Amino acid sequence: MAAVLPVTCGTALALHSSAGVAEARGRARREARTTRTGAAQRGRLPRSAYALRVTMVLQGAVFGASRAGVTALTEKHGAPAQAGLVYAARG
Repeated sequence: MAAVLPVTCGTALALHSSAGVAEARGRARREARTTRTGAAQRGRLPRSAYALRVTMVLQGAVFGASRAGVTALTEKHGAPAQAGLVYAARG
């Protein structure tokens, strides 16, 4: 039953009368994009984008180190299977 609803709704959306309008708009956008010549006309990313990337990498390092620490701690106490529960309890 759960798989039927997305398929039914997706089919209804695809067959809706507005689908042709959306397709025409998408085609017009694709044609507008192809008139530009790729990377030569694209500018550099703003500094804030690089700062966000660095921040996400550091955040991943912190969470990864935290998970490794919890796993090592539970192994030290002889219950390595409990690592997931401890990690979940930390929030």
